[in-house]
Amino acid sequence: MNPIIACFIAALFVDDYIFKEGKYFKMYMYAIGIYSVIYYLQHKSTYHSFTKKYNMAAFNQSFDPTVYAKVLFDITKAKKFYTELSKKTGKKINLTVFWIKIVGEVFNRLPECNETIRFGLKGKRGCVDIGVLVDVHEKDLANLNIRNVPLKTFEQISDELYKESDILKKEKNEEYNTGKNSLRIFPSFIIEILLEAAGILSVCGIHIPQLGILKNQYGSVILSFLGNFHLNNVYIPLCPFTQTTGAFACNEVYTEKTLQKDGTYKEREVLPVTFTLDHRYIDGALSAKMVAEARKLFDDPNSFSVI
Repeated sequence: MNPIIACFIAALFVDDYIFKEGKYFKMYMYAIGIYSVIYYLQHKSTYHSFTKKYNMAAFNQSFDPTVYAKVLFDITKAKKFYTELSKKTGKKINLTVFWIKIVGEVFNRLPECNETIRFGLKGKRGCVDIGVLVDVHEKDLANLNIRNVPLKTFEQISDELYKESDILKKEKNEEYNTGKNSLRIFPSFIIEILLEAAGILSVCGIHIPQLGILKNQYGSVILSFLGNFHLNNVYIPLCPFTQTTGAFACNEVYTEKTLQKDGTYKEREVLPVTFTLDHRYIDGALSAKMVAEARKLFDDPNSFSVI
């Protein structure tokens, strides 16, 4: 249903016995509908620029508890591991899949990282879900949520990641299309309110796919992979409405020379990962533990609980 029509219908059928000030509620809904019509007419040429309006709504908040960090990981042993596993299984198991698996394993080992805040109170998440940002035709970003990552094998993660990514890129994901199309017509300040409400409902376990609201929709943390863009020092923003503990970006892998004790140089491949963390969840001490666990997995890939 067209959102403008929905506003007018809501205003017409609001029950004055339920809302004591029903007439004011009706006036408010009429105002939203009229404003949306005017907004559409004034911005008709850029009506389909949904991403710009979405970004304005997502980051239009002054409250900012984020902290930033950058860590370099030696991927020498990890690359050998996932390359051999890929050949053995015939699946597309690469650095992307490996990093998703690492983050899931780390959050599973450190449950204090995997928390949520509901109405000012901290609580534990029931599982470790990982949100992965997917580029859709270089004009939109979609979130692909891989659930229960620590319990899945590398093969299962690979299958799910590339199958669901393909569906998103072909614009055949009904939940994504529903959420996007239902918000497209509204101006950014209304989208901001709707996103905040959807985020609260999602983290509370409410599941209404017809409205584009999914349980734990964005996961415990959001991951972005920027290597294909040849970037190596980019921090991605943390959207408040996602209710995630952080946003991690894998930048471009590069070769680094390190000086050995005997005076010679040795080359190694390095993965720069930038961390945007919500300090309410993860402080300096906990982030140090998180990085230490990740290094262990890079150095010993066979130590995953599920391979």
